[in-house]
Amino acid sequence: MASKDKVKSGIKKALCTIGAAAIINQVIGAAVFSAVPLINFSTIKTDQMAVITRIVIPENFEPIDYLNLANSIVHNNSYGDGVCRDYAIETYHVYKELSALSGREEYKDDLRISTGFFGIDGHMWLEVKKDGEFIPYESTLYTPELKQSEVKDYSEKTLEEKVEISGNYDSFELKRTNSIPGSIVSYPTMGSLLYPGGFFRLLYDLTSNGIRLF
Repeated sequence: MASKDKVKSGIKKALCTIGAAAIINQVIGAAVFSAVPLINFSTIKTDQMAVITRIVIPENFEPIDYLNLANSIVHNNSYGDGVCRDYAIETYHVYKELSALSGREEYKDDLRISTGFFGIDGHMWLEVKKDGEFIPYESTLYTPELKQSEVKDYSEKTLEEKVEISGNYDSFELKRTNSIPGSIVSYPTMGSLLYPGGFFRLLYDLTSNGIRLF
């Protein structure tokens, strides 16, 4: 009887250990992702004067308008070499700065960062809330220099073009993480929870020499 109890106790401990390892690998691992400098730090920097001179923003601007303005500023008033990661992170920060300086701090939670794959290549983009739902936004796609009077019209005309993530609108198929809205702290999507090898394998694949996000 005692031996059976020992076996049951051993099985229970093993299952608890496996469960704890799975939680650490699949969920807590997201915190590690958020802290990796190669992912969450931009190599391009934006001219602050270009941001400050645009803080008088029309009251009818929505989050998508702030985002297009921010992306325009980043693409036309930044220095340094960058790829998808850099444009996503830098546009994210400029968006938050613009919305805060113009008194629309509530907009900060209407933007988040997403990562995933396009083929075997890692990719990063933004997602902005529109009509109550987050939609993808390809921040790497060039946005021309815009006057504030041109932004609303630009947002309406280019929405479909901007949501094409590397030519694929269905971002669920490639998305592996989202950031908490208004933050760069990431959490795994269902796609990453099912990723072979777990979250730390996903982190390795996104940052390894073979599959790069930048």
